[in-house]
Amino acid sequence: MGLILFILILTTALAVHELGHAVVMVNNGVELRRIGLGFPLGRPLFQWQWKRFPGINFEIHPLLLGAFVEPTTKGSRHMKSLSYKAKADIYAAGAWANIVFYLVVSLMVGLFFLDQGLNHTAYARTAGICAALLLFRHFFRRYLLPI
Repeated sequence: MGLILFILILTTALAVHELGHAVVMVNNGVELRRIGLGFPLGRPLFQWQWKRFPGINFEIHPLLLGAFVEPTTKGSRHMKSLSYKAKADIYAAGAWANIVFYLVVSLMVGLFFLDQGLNHTAYARTAGICAALLLFRHFFRRYLLPI
């Protein structure tokens, strides 16, 4: 049970990470070819296209301990021509997506335990981190994100 839970949590974190990259790539005009869970070795188990995102294949591969976002050839060329700031945003988006995901999950778990009368300090600390990220988001974006 512990191994299955570990794989589920790791796969979710990897998916959130890669989706962070994908969202910022699309926002910067980079065309994507495919987004997937698992190592892209061989044929995918599942493959589909959403009408909302034409031309992008969504794939799930058998070995779930990985995830990827692959731009088209034109998207790769466009990404090379982007400014340093846009590239930094793309590269940092995965880490920021994981941070936001962690904070959301922490708040949800904290609310559950707060309801049980437990762990008030951890919940308050997580709420404080969320408030700091919101208050200082321009500082983080301008000075820490490019690092």
